[in-house]
Amino acid sequence: IDLSLNGCKNAMGGAHEQLLDFSYAAGVKGVTFFGFIFVIIMFLTISLIRRTSKSFAQLRAGMDIVGKGDLNHRIQLKSRDELGHFADYFDEMTEKLQEVTRLEQEQERIAMSRERMAHVGEISAGVIHSIRNPLHGVINCTEILQSKIKNIGEGEKEIFEMMQEGLERIEKVTHRLL
Repeated sequence: IDLSLNGCKNAMGGAHEQLLDFSYAAGVKGVTFFGFIFVIIMFLTISLIRRTSKSFAQLRAGMDIVGKGDLNHRIQLKSRDELGHFADYFDEMTEKLQEVTRLEQEQERIAMSRERMAHVGEISAGVIHSIRNPLHGVINCTEILQSKIKNIGEGEKEIFEMMQEGLERIEKVTHRLL
């Protein structure tokens, strides 16, 4: 029995050693596997953080440029995540703002043009009135002079008619200008 007990102890000791070796090998393999998985997860996390950080930096830089007044700048972020969608919406908003600004500038230009035209009209009306008043005086004087001179020759009569025609044409032009 002693012999078989020793054999049993030896067999148990050997099995125990094999079990320890197996456990140790399985532990090393498990730690290696989980370590590898951890490295992969860390690599992906760092990559995602860098990409997100780069997208944020690109967004911020684009917003700064547009904020300083350059409405021609577009962010054009290539990613299709929330930041990419945000950049697309920001670019659309910038385009609309650019169009509104263009329309406002056009309206301002039109308003200034209208102001200038009104000013030119006022000046023209003043000049035309300044011309018409003495013109009517000259027309009346020629008519009075013609009626007072009884014995005028055919040549003088023709001169008076030419003067009256010229003065009436000037009066019509000034009337149309008004």
